[in-house]
Amino acid sequence: MGWLANIIENVAYWWMKKDEGKVLGGVTERMKNEPIPHGDIEPEVAIPVPLKMPLPWDGKHPDAEKWTAHLISELKTSKLITLDLDGSAFFPNYHELSKDDRVKFWANLFAIMAKFESAYKPAASYEEAFSDAQGQRVISRGLLQISIESAKGYGCKLNNAGELHDPLINLTCGIVTGK
Repeated sequence: MGWLANIIENVAYWWMKKDEGKVLGGVTERMKNEPIPHGDIEPEVAIPVPLKMPLPWDGKHPDAEKWTAHLISELKTSKLITLDLDGSAFFPNYHELSKDDRVKFWANLFAIMAKFESAYKPAASYEEAFSDAQGQRVISRGLLQISIESAKGYGCKLNNAGELHDPLINLTCGIVTGK
């Protein structure tokens, strides 16, 4: 599963650290006792994981409430929450979640991704180790570190790469590219 499995495991780990909310299920016993591993994951027996709101970025950036409201609004109409995921190794109860709980799942996933991609810094950018079709280095930008090439390739309408530093645009493009 690669990178997506790592992200899902990080979300599961974060949820495991919380001690309230609805049980979503999915963190492994190994994750309970060891630091978050990197690389491919070999799932073990799942233990319950609470589904938690507010999101992990709350209290870590002055605009976090605005990001959360926008993200929830976008996710409610996104096809992401209707995807038939095979995440049973990490979240055995995913298919049983209500629409609202699936929105919370994806909101947490995007917030955790933003932590690891940009440390919740909308101005963050990173020059990738590869080039675009014109031979120019690809620059990933904003909360989710999305490149204009990826954003446009998935149908996110942008006038220029700088727009990816707007957190609301970046989150919307992240949802589009996640389909």
